Amino acid sequence: MLIGGGDIRGGIDYEDDSFFSMESLKNEVQEKYQVCVVELPGSVIAEGIPASHGEPNAGYLQYDDGVKIDKEGNITEIGGEPFDADKMYRAVMSLWDVKDGSSKPIMKYFKENQDKIPCEDSTWPVYSTLIGYWAK
Repeated sequence: MLIGGGDIRGGIDYEDDSFFSMESLKNEVQEKYQVCVVELPGSVIAEGIPASHGEPNAGYLQYDDGVKIDKEGNITEIGGEPFDADKMYRAVMSLWDVKDGSSKPIMKYFKENQDKIPCEDSTWPVYSTLIGYWAK
């Protein structure tokens, strides 16, 4: 998952044994935030993440714990497998991050590959997905 920094706030550290309530979720995630699945090459992800980290901005790309990065800032692993710059990866992102976000390499890739941009109808609320995940 690659999500702009302003969309999932993550500004509070929760203790492992603390109770994470519906109110906590509402404080961390914009309720109407829509996401979609996109495919993009590893090389674009490797360029795209640091490109959004140059200066403070709401589009600072956050990534899930399946992405491992070394001390030099290079991606070493995605989803428990060694990182491959030539591999196509599936990522969950907002259409804003794809079309107008803060990562120029990601926007450039999708501008050059318009057929890879999902339509608006293929987005869903990340809020509902998280509730469904935790309700299991």
